[in-house]
Amino acid sequence: MMSRDEIEAQIYAQATASAQTRQELQKLAVQVRDYWRSVSPVDDGKYAASVQVFKRKFTYKGMPGVGVGATDFKAHWIEYGTGDPGPTEVFAPRAKTAAHFGGDETLVEGVLADEGLSRDDLKAALSKIKMPVFKAGS
Repeated sequence: MMSRDEIEAQIYAQATASAQTRQELQKLAVQVRDYWRSVSPVDDGKYAASVQVFKRKFTYKGMPGVGVGATDFKAHWIEYGTGDPGPTEVFAPRAKTAAHFGGDETLVEGVLADEGLSRDDLKAALSKIKMPVFKAGS
């Protein structure tokens, strides 16, 4: 009798080789992208247009990987607002999209665990990213 791990390994081996798996992931990613854009605030349209489907470098157990993300430099501010007494409210289009498709922040914890990282590791890496600073009137 096969163990659970052996069965899981066979499922992953078949799924990673399947063109259908890649096609279905791509279709789902496009649906996620389109929903994300639909719940995004519209000013000049640049933020929503920056929401794109991309290939993921790191995948779960070799599975084909795609991701959806916003590349506009304002993405963090749009998601979380600019703080008190900031002029920008929280819109949270990424969080709304994750919730719509049955996800939540616990997915982040799972990915971190799979990569052998802690939330502190992630925070340290993110703190090294320099965000542009804008001054009033510029």
